Amino acid sequence: SLSAVVFCVENSEDSQIYRQLLRLYFPRNAAELGEQQASLPEDIGNDKGEPVLEERQVRISAMPGRYDDDDNLGGVSSQGAAGSGERVVEQLAESESFQAFSCMSSAPDESRLAASRDASAGIGWAAASSSSSAPSADHTYERHLRRALALDLSSVARHNFLYRSGQDKAGRAVFVLVGQHFPARDVDNDKALLHIINVMDSSVHLPYALVYVHSNFSVAYNQPLPLFLQQVYEVLDRRYKKNIKALYVVHPSLSSRTLLLGLRAFLSPKFWSKVVPCESLADLYQHMRPEQVVLPDMAAAYEKEQAESVLNINNLFSW
Repeated sequence: SLSAVVFCVENSEDSQIYRQLLRLYFPRNAAELGEQQASLPEDIGNDKGEPVLEERQVRISAMPGRYDDDDNLGGVSSQGAAGSGERVVEQLAESESFQAFSCMSSAPDESRLAASRDASAGIGWAAASSSSSAPSADHTYERHLRRALALDLSSVARHNFLYRSGQDKAGRAVFVLVGQHFPARDVDNDKALLHIINVMDSSVHLPYALVYVHSNFSVAYNQPLPLFLQQVYEVLDRRYKKNIKALYVVHPSLSSRTLLLGLRAFLSPKFWSKVVPCESLADLYQHMRPEQVVLPDMAAAYEKEQAESVLNINNLFSW
């Protein structure tokens, strides 16, 4: 009987990646099976683990213009005309190399060039690149997902700037993004992106909501750089943008509105109908129950300080 399988890799970095991933694809016990179900998406591609994109399936006949055996061409049957040569052609048509050749595109760069022309004509970056960059974008996201599952991201996760928290009243998953907890000047942006993928990937295939807590936000310390925001937008796949149904902005201010305006180049116009400003926690709790959304204590403290400040100003001018 087989007692062990020795898996050899070239370096320690690859070894670490395989140690993290092999147990997901080849679970050895019930605990690893549970980890597989929690970590891997429902759709992991074909039997080779490759992504299957329906729109990329080229539908071209291997033998265009072929006749059935009972069809005639000029009064001569195809079987009689071709004889043994037809059988050779049929065998060639069924071969893997011929199938690959028959599926080749006559102009593989046409879609990319068309997208470039559309972009230069002012159609817009998002619309022009969506079709031509879809396959490469999928591969880019999958590469980042594998790294997110394999690497130790505890140095970023400890800041707790993004986490899953219950459901809203519509039954959608809720993620909480805390602006004050994001150390924009100190964090490794690459690991921050991987942490976002690690937290959200297993849930964004379904509709979800995002609660952004802007309380005590500092432009100097918490404002992410535009380059990082662009990277996040380009790497996250279509599910993130399609299935977000609401963005609740708690304690909005001028800086939060400026931040959202800065994202207009990346977001579609219909996204803005999903933005819900919440001046107070009570406004937020109209959309989700308090026990379903865990907010940092500083959000309530910030709201109390703001209320006391307004009260003190009113008392100052009451005379």
